[in-house]
Amino acid sequence: MEKEIYWIDLGKVDYKEAFAIQGTLHRHRVTGVIPDILLFQENPPTITLGRDAHEENLLHSREEYRAQGFDVVAVSRGGDVSYHGPGQLVISAIVAFEDYAPGAVAFVRLLEQVAMDTLAAFGIGATRIRGLSGVWVTDPGTGELAKIGALGLEISHGICAHGMAINVAPDLAHFRAIIPCGIRDRGVISMARLGVRLTLAQVRDQYVKEFCRIFGRTARAAALEDLPVGRIQEELS
Repeated sequence: MEKEIYWIDLGKVDYKEAFAIQGTLHRHRVTGVIPDILLFQENPPTITLGRDAHEENLLHSREEYRAQGFDVVAVSRGGDVSYHGPGQLVISAIVAFEDYAPGAVAFVRLLEQVAMDTLAAFGIGATRIRGLSGVWVTDPGTGELAKIGALGLEISHGICAHGMAINVAPDLAHFRAIIPCGIRDRGVISMARLGVRLTLAQVRDQYVKEFCRIFGRTARAAALEDLPVGRIQEELS
């Protein structure tokens, strides 16, 4: 019998609020109170600073970013500077990763494959770049590979958090406010820029399908209040 994974969609939510929810879920997953969870969200314009973030990849001061409508948040995932915003599907895999792959690197490669297969289902051929994480496609405007899916994980006590961000239809101009992931010589692209216009829910549903196929799981849609840990929102307040 296939193991079950819950998926929860927070919808449009402030990044800091979603980060707090993720932390609470991660803590309960570590203790084994809740099952593995895929957590989906869409955020207002937010710049996140991973554990390996370099200040030179921020092109403005914190005050200038906030004046331009960007929130700036330090987070616990690996990686450098990233952007999240409307039109981008953010996916956190709160799972015991050793049940999915023989090691962290193998798990990352499989998460990339989930994203690649999700994109392929909509006619987009994606690939990897040796030495770089994430998922890449050819930009028809330049002929060069551009990032369509970013990846950054946190692993603590054997449980993952954070995960993938797929550019469905974000404002690509917002990525020019930073040097995404510290990579200066590669661009960023979206499904919409490639002529594939979908809702985040459509991409989410396909992602869940591909995740379950690759990892041999059965998915169950859920809400925070369905979890056996009382009221998550009360715990966060």
